[in-house]
Order: sequence, then structure tokens, then C-alpha cells
Amino acid sequence: FGMKSSAVLESHFFGSTGASINGLGLRHAYVQLDNDNVEVKVGQFWHPMFVTNVSPGTYNFNAGSPFQPFNRSPQVRVTTKGNVRFIGALLTELDFKSIGGTAATSGLPAFHAQLQFGDDAKFVGGIGANYKSIRPSLGADVVGAFNFLAYAKANLGKVTWKGYANYGQNPTELLQIGGIASVDGK
Repeated sequence: FGMKSSAVLESHFFGSTGASINGLGLRHAYVQLDNDNVEVKVGQFWHPMFVTNVSPGTYNFNAGSPFQPFNRSPQVRVTTKGNVRFIGALLTELDFKSIGGTAATSGLPAFHAQLQFGDDAKFVGGIGANYKSIRPSLGADVVGAFNFLAYAKANLGKVTWKGYANYGQNPTELLQIGGIASVDGK
């Protein structure tokens, strides 16, 4: 299709205690098709709610969590190019899963849509929405959750200003506060 192809495989050694100390973890693993108008990514990469060009510039592993969404998810992502960009993605949960049930048990992927504008060298801003559905247990009803985001970054010479806000329903897969409770009737 006249597109340039590439692939990325990135991992890290990071563990906490016990058998997982210094364990090898998968960060990113994706293939990408790219041309002048569009970029298509398939594999594990940052969740679109984690906007890489406005993420905190920390030397810490958590990058602002629990206030900044922090997740890498298996996904199919399409991004247009230009001064106004559309990002659309279908995602599932792998390393970080929703508490109370997962998107995999609902039978539907999570959906994400985002509109981003500007040039990252000077000013960039955007808005977006994310919808996921989870099934707390077999036979239970599916529970839906929306997440919304807005952000901006301005490079002003030696100073860079970044602002990010989100509103989320059950954003536990993004390492944020939330969750659902289910009652089994016993």
C-alpha cells in the first residue's frame, strides 16, 4: 500500500519482591505501517489516555500515577497526520486489568477516539474519550465506563508548560482509583 513498515520490541528489568525481582517485563511490542497521511500500529503500546507528548518529565518509574493514566495495552491504533490529528483505537487489557471484571470477559474491546491539534515543537492540545465494558462475572450484566481527557502543552523558550485533566469511571486499568463491586446473592 506504499507504506513504510517497522517493528519495535522494548522490555525492561523491573520487579518488586519474591520471584519477580529483576524480572523481564514487556513494555512495547508492535508493528507499524506509516505514510505521509496515516500511521497504523498493531501490538502493545501506551494506552491512548497516556498522551506521551504531555506526560510528566520524571525520573520515576510511575510517571505521575495515580493522577496520570499509566498503562500499556494491546491495541490496534490509527493516527492521521497533520496539524489536526485523529487517533482511533481498539484496545484490550493485559498487564493492568480492571478491578471487578475485565474487558476481555465482556466480549468487546475498549474504544478510544481523540482529536489532537498543533505542532509538538510549539503548542499541542487535544480532547478525547474512551469507552470500555466489563463483565464482573459469568452471567452478570455488562457494565460500561467512560473516560474523558483534555490536555495542552506549550513550549515557551526555556520553559515548557503542560496541563492534563481526565475524568474516569472505573479507570483501574489505567492505575487510577476506581472499581466496581459485585454481589453474588449469597
